Parts: sequence; C-alpha cells; structure tokens
Amino acid sequence: MLLKKVDKITHKLALKYQVNSAQALSKMKHQLVILILEAHKGILQLIRRIIDYISVAIEAVRDGRSMPRRLKKYQE
Repeated sequence: MLLKKVDKITHKLALKYQVNSAQALSKMKHQLVILILEAHKGILQLIRRIIDYISVAIEAVRDGRSMPRRLKKYQE
C-alpha cells in the first residue's frame, strides 16, 4: 500500500524513488503513541493516516553508483 502511494506520487519524475527508512522510523515513533492512545477510534483509519504521513518522506534512488560513499563517522 505504501509503495503504491510512493509510485503514484513519483511516477512522472525521472528517477526512481523510495521511502527514506530513517525518516519513516522517526515518524513511526511519534505515530505509535497516537496509535495506542486513539485505538478506540479505529485502527484502519489510523494506519491509513500513518501511511500517508510516511509516504511524504521519500528519496531518489540513483542507479549506477559505481563506488559506495565514504562515511567519515565509520572510518578508523
């Protein structure tokens, strides 16, 4: 469901896009509290709202990247 929504949003763009997992996890932490507190209002409606909320956090996937990025944080 989430992937279909991202594809629908980005189908006219040149690059392929995917959900940014770090941002999605961050947003899910906030939504989990709301999901627990408002569970009596209907789980499906809350899940749809979370999917809409997460589908905004997307990033481009660049094909053909020949070398992995160097991350200074992990270099020793």
